[in-house]
Amino acid sequence: GESEVRRTVRYPDSQQLFVGNVPHDVDKNELKEFFEQFGTVLELRINSGGKLPNFGFVVFDDAEPVQKILNNR
Repeated sequence: GESEVRRTVRYPDSQQLFVGNVPHDVDKNELKEFFEQFGTVLELRINSGGKLPNFGFVVFDDAEPVQKILNNR
């Protein structure tokens, strides 16, 4: 049979937003909905590993939402 090849899509850094201190019980869909108010979310990656707070990246379809968020923090 055909094995599924997992491709890692590389997005420009300008379209990615680092998100730190994500609670362990966060709902990915809720998080995505939150960021959708700023722009179109292509991908949401949460790295959860052990006792440390989770962190992740939100990838938008454009650099503009990232700039908007960073300028307003």
